[in-house]
Amino acid sequence: MLCDLIDSIPAYRSPDFLQLHRNAIANLLEIRLPNVPIEPQPGKDFGVGRMGYNYTGSCSGYQNAFFGDVALSPAASDLESAVRNPPGVAGVSAGWWGNFAVAVLTDAVRLAGIGSIDAGKLANDLNNYNSAFLPLLSASYLSAFRTAYTPTLSALASLVNSGQAAAACAMLANALNDGRFVNAVNTSMTAGGDGALSAEWFLFNLWIIFAGLGENDIDGKIAEAVHAGLDVPGEVGPRTDHSPGWWCGGYTGWFAPVTGSDLGPQASQAIHATMPQEFWAGGGGLGGGGGGHADCPTNNGYALSLCNWGPLNFYSAG
Repeated sequence: MLCDLIDSIPAYRSPDFLQLHRNAIANLLEIRLPNVPIEPQPGKDFGVGRMGYNYTGSCSGYQNAFFGDVALSPAASDLESAVRNPPGVAGVSAGWWGNFAVAVLTDAVRLAGIGSIDAGKLANDLNNYNSAFLPLLSASYLSAFRTAYTPTLSALASLVNSGQAAAACAMLANALNDGRFVNAVNTSMTAGGDGALSAEWFLFNLWIIFAGLGENDIDGKIAEAVHAGLDVPGEVGPRTDHSPGWWCGGYTGWFAPVTGSDLGPQASQAIHATMPQEFWAGGGGLGGGGGGHADCPTNNGYALSLCNWGPLNFYSAG
């Protein structure tokens, strides 16, 4: 069974695995976008009266407007739990995901060419959110490994459910110290290029297997393998004074930062949707009348409300 699990490891930068991991992140952002009430276009005072707008649509808030038909996936739910309080790393809350979601969705609106957006502030915050997520990347990878990617999900579940997890950990630890394994990995590392990158990826996934099987001292197992002669790059090595280590954000080159492109396809319809509004006016300045009401649908209104008119307009340039 352990061999089946090792054989199920995704290839280096496997597009299938990486997309499933990314889908879980995107789904979580879609769900955690704050559902605060939608703000209509701002009104104006004109001395003797006032004109304004009321939102007349059926959406309960921004999350409902942009992602109302989205359900929390099992993979996203597990990922959220995995990064909330992982061992040895500061986790993130639902509120953090909500703020990240505002930034990513605003970037999707920016990419659509809508609204008045402070691109510099937005880029800085996106960089900060992505950087804050990097120490949690291995925990999120483990989550996708055990819940989203069918080959590893099935093989890992078979081992755990059969009660052989502890035995598999011992077998894997012994294999790491085997001279033939050490020589094969070291040869790939010495050759450099794609071979070295693939070997590093393979080692990282072996540590992920340890974690999935419940091993409590993975760094200790790595240290034993290093003592046996295994060439373990610092990025996937234990945590030290000079490196965060494989679990705490040392190995991140396989991950591309989250941007508006990750939410754009799902949000596109709402971004470009016409938002129903009602225009109203009142006061003596309207030709002596008392005012009135009229339908005033607004093109791209939900996107404009998000980015410029409402309480989530963190990046408005106006």
